[in-house]
Amino acid sequence: CTWCIEGKSMYCEGIKQMISHYQGIKKSFINHEGKNYDHILLGEILFDFSQNYDKRIDKGKFEDYKNMYEQLAEKLNKINDERKFHVLPNLLTYQEVFKNFDLDKNVRAFYQLPLAQ
Repeated sequence: CTWCIEGKSMYCEGIKQMISHYQGIKKSFINHEGKNYDHILLGEILFDFSQNYDKRIDKGKFEDYKNMYEQLAEKLNKINDERKFHVLPNLLTYQEVFKNFDLDKNVRAFYQLPLAQ
């Protein structure tokens, strides 16, 4: 699925998936499970192929998707009436999440992650 915004083709499958997960949490979990939770965070994590992984990948496409995600998160959080449920405002990347995670050196090399600090 792609959208065309201002003459640019934009990937939208992840955005559709986030809306589906948001609706699923709101309708199924929160409404049927009661309020037996401390806090629910919904977010998206991607592999940033443009970050030293493949020079042929257009960094602009990742940035475009990141901007779409941030706009969606802002809008979902504005319409959300559950104080204990939030959409993370920023997109996560595997590179950022796992940068200090204890991974095997071969796994780090495969995903071109920096050495753990």
